Amino acid sequence: MLERYEEALAWGERALHEMPNYGSSHRVVIMALIKLNRLDEAQAAARRLMKGFPTYTLTLQRQINPWLDEVFAERYVEALGISGVPE
Repeated sequence: MLERYEEALAWGERALHEMPNYGSSHRVVIMALIKLNRLDEAQAAARRLMKGFPTYTLTLQRQINPWLDEVFAERYVEALGISGVPE
């Protein structure tokens, strides 16, 4: 939310190392990679997310959105979509 994407990526990767099946960590990594213009890596991260959570979609994310900040929530969903997460 603070747009510190290098830091978010580092923490997301650390979280995935400790808990590789935690979906939120995958999504943090994806958003950070998109915002850092690392599209190929973001697409690979999205494929890993979808392998572990094959029913996850952008529609589902919008339904379970935990943020009151709607601007951030839409940036988040947009980044996931760019990476290849299905609608």
